[in-house]
Amino acid sequence: MKISDILALDDNSKIVNLLTADETKYEDIDKYKDQFEGEHDILNRTPKYIGPEDNRIEVEQAKIVVTFQKKIVNFAVSFLFGAPVNLENNSSEKKFDKAFGLIKDTWKKAKLDSHNKKLARTLFKETQVAEYFEVVKDKDGNLKIRATIFSYENGDRIYPFFNEYGDMVAFTRTYQALNEEGKKIDYVDVYTAEQIITFAKGTKNTWEKTERVNGVILGEGETEEKVMIDKIPIVYYEQDETEWDDVQTQIDKFELRLSKLIDTNDYFSSPAVKIKGKLKEGTMPDKGEIAKLFQIEAEDIGGQTVYGDVGYITWDQTPASMELELKTLKGLIHSQTQTPDLSFDNVKGIPNISGIALKFMFLDSILKSLNKQEIFAEGFNRRINILKAIHSKMINLDEAKNFNDLDIGIKFGDVLPESLVEIVNTLYTASGAKPIMSQKSAVRQNPLVEKPDEVLDEIEEEQKKEDLITGSQVIE
Repeated sequence: MKISDILALDDNSKIVNLLTADETKYEDIDKYKDQFEGEHDILNRTPKYIGPEDNRIEVEQAKIVVTFQKKIVNFAVSFLFGAPVNLENNSSEKKFDKAFGLIKDTWKKAKLDSHNKKLARTLFKETQVAEYFEVVKDKDGNLKIRATIFSYENGDRIYPFFNEYGDMVAFTRTYQALNEEGKKIDYVDVYTAEQIITFAKGTKNTWEKTERVNGVILGEGETEEKVMIDKIPIVYYEQDETEWDDVQTQIDKFELRLSKLIDTNDYFSSPAVKIKGKLKEGTMPDKGEIAKLFQIEAEDIGGQTVYGDVGYITWDQTPASMELELKTLKGLIHSQTQTPDLSFDNVKGIPNISGIALKFMFLDSILKSLNKQEIFAEGFNRRINILKAIHSKMINLDEAKNFNDLDIGIKFGDVLPESLVEIVNTLYTASGAKPIMSQKSAVRQNPLVEKPDEVLDEIEEEQKKEDLITGSQVIE
């Protein structure tokens, strides 16, 4: 069915059911949440009991949780958005500068750089997320743009509706909120390019529908005007699986093997007492006693007096196979998720390396970031189009045409540090060993200089004094 046919139905319950029927993404999302938060299968490890049936004692077993999932997600987010996204004005004419500046200003005021990190982190954990852009009034009555994330973690269920060409023609969000009476009830919001329809579950357990314009209402009374942005104010992102899905089996195995290793250490790392002969009754030392004393009684064996002995049973080292298994599992987890292992043991002893070598070290993570840029580049282009539409139709009407024609490009940042020495040396060599920067430019870019203009004046004065002294010398 087309979205227009669904929304034209008289039965509100049927509309809601049709728009929220696809539960595919939510079949496993609670499992993903548990895996990320550390609610792992190892915590359900089968108990171990010892002793006879009538007096069984449960032996405490190690249940070690290792949240590789958080490390994998956080690394992916940092490589993608650790450095801010840069907007580029691809329109060469000066008339577009104001419109471009307003978009950049909105990006900053809406805190979209930090918003991007939250957006990516949610997508990598839940496999889908959406952002909603709305126009609100501040305390002075001025219009501003606010961005909100819709996600399962925030109590939302989201359902995009695509037409036969793959274009999103509607978007549905279900959530719970307090009504006017302070009672928590179910809500369903349906967003289209023309309107926003809200279904609220009433007292009779039926869906009550209200409609509002997809935009804002300007003016009052006879001057009242409904202004629409003519775009669904939603950007939807999705991916097929979580960032750790391919290695979940290895993570489970790693936790089980590590837990068993700790159990083994508990049994054998502390020495066990071995007694030959008869221990005098009441002389067995307690567990926490210092300077333990074992008293051995003499025994008559075959007419001979024999004294016993006390010795210790110790376990010298972990089997090499167990150590190899843990190391192999850890390596697979990092390599299959393209996540570098920057533990202390792996980075100690690494000498100073060039910027190019550093990029090769992190090439796997860079390639992963480039793949993720495919998802977010498309989403950010839609985001920019929504911002342009809001500005041109609601906030900055005098710049409407320039907003419509404005061409904005997106450049993702690079979280890896650049080697300025390498860059300068390369440019110096390419220019035939000629100067590549003026003294003024060098001073202005010097991070140790707080007031470059004053420093330049001081340099000029010092140069004048030096020239004066040089010119006054008399050679006989």
